[in-house]
Amino acid sequence: MNSKQSSKFVNKLSEQNRKFCIIGLTGKICSGTSDICRLLTSPDFSDNVTQPANTTGFSMSEIREHKVIYRYLHHQWQPFVELKVTSAILSYLMDTEPSVLEKNSISNPVLKSIEKTLSDSIKNPSAFQSKILEKIKKADTNLCHSQDASLTLSHTEILEEKSQKFVKNTASIEALWNTWKNIRSHLDRKEFTIDSFIFCYGVLPALKDFIKEDLGDGQYTTAFQYFGNSIRASGSIITSQEMANAINAEKLFALPERINQFIKILRHYPLQTSASDMESTSINPVTFVIINNFKNIFETYYFKKRYSAFYLMAVSCDDKERQAKYGDIVQFKLADLKENLSSGKKLFNLAEDYIKSRKRSQENEIDFINNNKTLCEDLGLGAAEFKFIQEIFAPEKPLRRIAYESKTAPFILQDVMTCIENADIFVTRNREETDYKCDYPLIRSLGRIVTLILHPGLLTPTKLERCMQIAMTAKLNSGCLSRQVGAVVTDSDYNILSLGWNDAPCGVESCLRRNLFDLLRKHDNEAYSKYELNDPKFRAYLDKINSALTNSKGNLKGLPMAFCFKDIYQDIIKQRDQIYTRALHGEERALAACGNERAKGGYLFTTSSPCELCAKKAKEANISKIYYIEQYPGISHSHVIDVGDPNTQAQYEFFVGAVGSAYVRFYTPLIPYKDELTAIHFSAAEFHKDALQNESSKEPSDCDLNKKAADLQEALSSASCDKHFYSCQEHQEEQQERQ
Repeated sequence: MNSKQSSKFVNKLSEQNRKFCIIGLTGKICSGTSDICRLLTSPDFSDNVTQPANTTGFSMSEIREHKVIYRYLHHQWQPFVELKVTSAILSYLMDTEPSVLEKNSISNPVLKSIEKTLSDSIKNPSAFQSKILEKIKKADTNLCHSQDASLTLSHTEILEEKSQKFVKNTASIEALWNTWKNIRSHLDRKEFTIDSFIFCYGVLPALKDFIKEDLGDGQYTTAFQYFGNSIRASGSIITSQEMANAINAEKLFALPERINQFIKILRHYPLQTSASDMESTSINPVTFVIINNFKNIFETYYFKKRYSAFYLMAVSCDDKERQAKYGDIVQFKLADLKENLSSGKKLFNLAEDYIKSRKRSQENEIDFINNNKTLCEDLGLGAAEFKFIQEIFAPEKPLRRIAYESKTAPFILQDVMTCIENADIFVTRNREETDYKCDYPLIRSLGRIVTLILHPGLLTPTKLERCMQIAMTAKLNSGCLSRQVGAVVTDSDYNILSLGWNDAPCGVESCLRRNLFDLLRKHDNEAYSKYELNDPKFRAYLDKINSALTNSKGNLKGLPMAFCFKDIYQDIIKQRDQIYTRALHGEERALAACGNERAKGGYLFTTSSPCELCAKKAKEANISKIYYIEQYPGISHSHVIDVGDPNTQAQYEFFVGAVGSAYVRFYTPLIPYKDELTAIHFSAAEFHKDALQNESSKEPSDCDLNKKAADLQEALSSASCDKHFYSCQEHQEEQQERQ
């Protein structure tokens, strides 16, 4: 008995990683987040994580790693349950009284269409119940994946009976609203029942599907984007015309708080079937959730602060591939502009300039583009894309305009690029592979990630992860007030040659440590340039803002009054150009430290793809590959890198892997692996000792026979696992030959 105690301790320790996990997805429109959900919610996902059929380009070490991943997931795979952010948004629509909804839908055709869809769905109980059952059965199956099959069968019968009764009792909009009102009151009291599970994971997703089908992808996306912005601004989908008065900072986390309630429904999902109403009395033993998808970085912060088992995964996809599959390039430029507007400094300045110009002269967007030609060319904007800038200030959509005027846009509006920049894990969807089940690099990436979530330290970092983790660490040295960027230069064998981050040059103080009050009073002169201290125009600008700054100094509450010289100078000369920045870029610093001769043929790792200036320096250094996380706006790739001899053009590669806190968590074992094997009685020395004892014993004991039987069963299971592994490989090879 004592010999088994250490195994129990190891199992108790490691089960913490196998009991609960949340993956939050983020990505641009049509980047592939839905495909990731389909893969990770599939009970058969582990069977797809096989050795590549074509091993060209893979080292034997990588192939051996594929086997480790497959064998482990074959025994430990736990499918995720999908939680859609749109379901939580739709629940806020139901927080609105039907009479208020009906009143607002008169002037809002989209809202009127949604109201009609909801009403029509309820009036077709057969289709409604069928859709609800489809949703809740999948969630129930995944939650009960590791349980006895008979338990899952019992649940299916109960869910069918409950859903039928549920649909019968919600035969009108008023009845549906009252049902949600009752469930919400239970959730607010932290009471989780089977009815809350059916509603949040069956009814809401079913209604969402009906709405999407009726509205179409474009109008559906636009509507729910606007609903999400309204919830962040005021905690409600339906807001008053006096939007400025409705904005409430206390509601910033309204949406993630509702999502968190939905997560707790899963955590308290009742696996026992003895109680007639299936009231939950304990935490569900295994809960793996994937949230699709986040559009605002502060919503992800909410979960990062509350759950150590939360990971933010960014899904990337080449824009050209998205264009080829989903339509005209102008549409995607416009979509990207919408996603970037709340965080991009240039775009924010463009929006502000537009406000001023419209107030000043009422010029139209074509006149504005002509009057700001250089700026618009830098942004790659034309009349079609610029219509969005005009849309911000449309009278029928006051939220965006007020968000920019009140400086609350980063908190209220969507900001996908910032979400991507701050993700823990990065994967890439290859859109050239139309069937997501055949996107094998993606499947292997996901298999690797889940293996490390379940068992940290079972694998070692990839070459890309090692280099990008150093770039991510380097960026924290930046003293820039706007954004931090880190970069690493390696040779062609991924040996690190140099690193850099964006900051003022050596011998010049970082912007973060310079104080506008000191500059006004000419204190600590070494931190400031002769221009800042003595230029008449610059000093006159400071004198004008001096009294306002002094009067509001108390509002800083001890924070330093750091300032961006570029912003002030551009305001003085009424021009905008990157040349006025004080900082060296991260890539620029890393390439300078390395030298062109050493960098030749090497790789550049950067947390943000290079701007035009850094792209020219990378080309001069003959960099052959550029790995990046965030795509920097501009024409550096198409105009600077993709020119000249194709053999000398650097390849742009999305980074794939884990960085930051996820990197540390993935590759730090709970205990040394040798100690783990010893604790579960799988050390060579112990097997040798047992063998000697068996040889000295004439008759094997019952314990020995049981152990041999267990070892034989394990060997047969491993053999079956390997057989399936190689049969999958042969199947892939056959498919490839047919193609």
